[in-house]
Amino acid sequence: MTKVQFYDRVDDQQLRFAVIVTKTNGHWVFCKHKERNTLEVPGGHREPGEDILTAAKRELNEETGAVDFSIEPVCVYSVTAGGEKTFGMLFYADVKAFEKELHSEIERIVIQDNLPNAWTYPEIQPYLMQEVQGRRTIRAFWKAVLTQKRDELPVYFEPDAVIRWHCSNEQFTVKEYIRVNCDYPGEWDGTIERIDKTKAGYVTAVKVFPVDHSASCHVVSFIVLENDRIVSLDEYWADDGDAPEWRKNMGVGVPIT
Repeated sequence: MTKVQFYDRVDDQQLRFAVIVTKTNGHWVFCKHKERNTLEVPGGHREPGEDILTAAKRELNEETGAVDFSIEPVCVYSVTAGGEKTFGMLFYADVKAFEKELHSEIERIVIQDNLPNAWTYPEIQPYLMQEVQGRRTIRAFWKAVLTQKRDELPVYFEPDAVIRWHCSNEQFTVKEYIRVNCDYPGEWDGTIERIDKTKAGYVTAVKVFPVDHSASCHVVSFIVLENDRIVSLDEYWADDGDAPEWRKNMGVGVPIT
C-alpha cells in the first residue's frame, strides 16, 4: 500500500525529488515517456550538490522543454511504499514558452484541460495535483482576505458555507463574513506562517497586521474544502503581545524569536 502525506517543511537534506505541477495558458501540462503509454507530472531526482529549486527548474526544462516560466514551492510531500519513506518538494509552474524539441526520455508533452485517465503513478500523482490545487486556493483566499477584495471573496466559498469566530462567539453567512472583513477599518497585510493538511481539510496560522505595522495578531483557521471551495471556516483570533507580568515573574520560557 502506498501512502502520500504532506508537510509545510522538513530538513532540506531529506528532499530527494522535485515534482512540478505545471500549467500553460490555463491548461495542464503532462509528460508522455518514450517507454510508457501513460501520462505523468514533470519531475525527477535531485542531483548531488543541487538545491531543490534548481532541481525543479532543471527537471521542468528537461521533461517539458520549458524555457520561459515562473515557479514556486507549494509544500513537502512524502511517499511511503514497501516500508520505505521518501521526501520530495512539490512545486507549481506556469510556462509561457517551450523549446521546439525535447532532449530527454520524454517523447512529448500533452497539454489538456482534464486530468489523465491513465497515470504512470496513479497512487501518487493525482494526490499531488489535488494538494497543489487546495493549497493554491488557500493562499489566494488569504490574499483576498488581507487585501479586503469584496468582489473576489465570494468565489472561494460555497453559497451555504458557515464561518465561525469562536473567540467572540459569532457565526456568519458568507455575505456577512465578507461584509465584516471588508468593512473592517484600515489597510491590512499579513503572512501565512504555516499550512497543515488534516483529514478534514487544512489548518492555517496567519500573522495579520496593519500596513504601518503598529500592531499584530494571529489567527488559526480550520478550513474545510469541497471542490476547491470553502464549506466551513472556524477561526480563533488573538492579539499579539508580551506575556503577563505574573508569568514573567516566574522566570520560565524564552522568546520564540
